[in-house]
Amino acid sequence: MNLDHLGTPLRPMTRLYGKGSNRMYRLDTSQGSFAVKALNLDRDWTFRHDEVFRLEQAAFAAGIPMPEPISADAEVLVHRWVEGDTVPEESVSRLFAFEIGEILARIHALDVTWTDVTLEDRTPWDWPVLAERATATGQPWAEVLASNVDVFLAIADFIDTCDRSGPVVLTHRDIHPWNLLVRNGRPIVLDWEISGPLDLASELGSTALSLSKGPGFDDSDTVTGTDGDAGAAEFGAVASGQKIRMSTPQRMPGARASRRSADTSGHDRPSARAT
Repeated sequence: MNLDHLGTPLRPMTRLYGKGSNRMYRLDTSQGSFAVKALNLDRDWTFRHDEVFRLEQAAFAAGIPMPEPISADAEVLVHRWVEGDTVPEESVSRLFAFEIGEILARIHALDVTWTDVTLEDRTPWDWPVLAERATATGQPWAEVLASNVDVFLAIADFIDTCDRSGPVVLTHRDIHPWNLLVRNGRPIVLDWEISGPLDLASELGSTALSLSKGPGFDDSDTVTGTDGDAGAAEFGAVASGQKIRMSTPQRMPGARASRRSADTSGHDRPSARAT
């Protein structure tokens, strides 16, 4: 990778290890410290680096708390290094949820042109294949999955045939604890690679759930009766524009929601980093 535009290196670039499949480095140069992300090219989604970079530039210029975007191409992303702590996968406070909601509302209000607004990612229909594979490989949950294949197929059919009446917004699309840092109690938004159009209801639902629960799906105590649960409600009210005045999100005719699993973005999250 050519990083000459970042200045003269002060020391060798340091590899950082996180959960994701991307390769993450810290580079200290005569121009400052940078986070350099070498993207995993074996991915099943399209990274629109030029459009994402343009959105990041607009968000940073608007004061969104995020690392400064420096450069981007199809293989390498560079941001200015920021210090912060990882956000634990547990219920967040009402104040933190409020701030996330406000950040998303501000992102939705950005005036950024996005050339491709078609979102035709279909709901997964390969449940029978997955059930057979789970049985063949001896997964402990294979029997449960197999017994519910018809239910999942019915849900998929419902989702693919229902009308979406809500607005579609240009947004981050991947707000989760592992894509956030916290500094002085305030959130910093990282990992913008899968940014793009998304229906507002999907973003509100997925983000509120992620902010109000712990890891996995078995610990129901983290979802109900907690400050995080109230925080999720606070987030939803703010992000949907009920508590602050922002430009109305523009509807993108014919657009459908992307239902990409969060684990496709190749997250990396050392304790203090950017991007």
